[in-house]
Amino acid sequence: MFGASWLQAVIEYGSLKPLVWNFVSIPTFALANLDVFVFRTTAVLLWFLVSMLVGITAVSLLIFLKLNAFMIMVIGAALYLLALSVGTYHESWLGIGVSLPLEQRGVFLAIFHLAIGHYIACKYDADQAARRATLWLLLAVVLMFAEGYLVSRSHGVTFQEHASLASTPLFAAAVFLLALERSSTSGETFMSRIGTASLGIYVIHIPLLGAVSYYRYWMKSPIWELAIPILVVAASMLLFELVSRLPYLRRTVT
Repeated sequence: MFGASWLQAVIEYGSLKPLVWNFVSIPTFALANLDVFVFRTTAVLLWFLVSMLVGITAVSLLIFLKLNAFMIMVIGAALYLLALSVGTYHESWLGIGVSLPLEQRGVFLAIFHLAIGHYIACKYDADQAARRATLWLLLAVVLMFAEGYLVSRSHGVTFQEHASLASTPLFAAAVFLLALERSSTSGETFMSRIGTASLGIYVIHIPLLGAVSYYRYWMKSPIWELAIPILVVAASMLLFELVSRLPYLRRTVT
């Protein structure tokens, strides 16, 4: 799959040849970059799916070994701390002097987030979730923006997004609390409806992000950076709804 520059390459060469070349070069890339390929396969943005699958396997194994939810979360927290030390905070006192790309530490991020979800599912009920989810979500957003600003400033750059922060797990916890909300009479909740579409939206957003990134070079501003996720997710949801209604394409996104 193509990364962020796929549209630029197609426009530059005036055909779909870059897509064909990318497909043909996959075996060569895999052999030359085996460590990277294992953690993200053929495209950078696919690290999320690989990490999620490995994370689910790891947490399931820990449950099989009879570890309780708290211990699983402690193990996840240790791995997340390691991810921060080779990621966002690798230049700080928390760092270990080595920086790894996101895809190579994505597994450590995923295990902790899944461990949080497992802990919440074991320890909280719907009433507790309803009381705490909104507060946690608001607190997480404020802390993530504040931490992101401070980290960017410490690096001597303008405000930038960061794939993982110390406050990010709080956001994950808030999302899992929302997922525990009471179901409606139809047996569905807002989060369950979103969940059924999440994989399709994720798959669709990859080429859309590539298209938007082509124009990113001419529109450098904090407002544009904040608008990109909203535009891409909204367009991905619309395309998902369209594709999911077409019989021959429905299976690719559901």
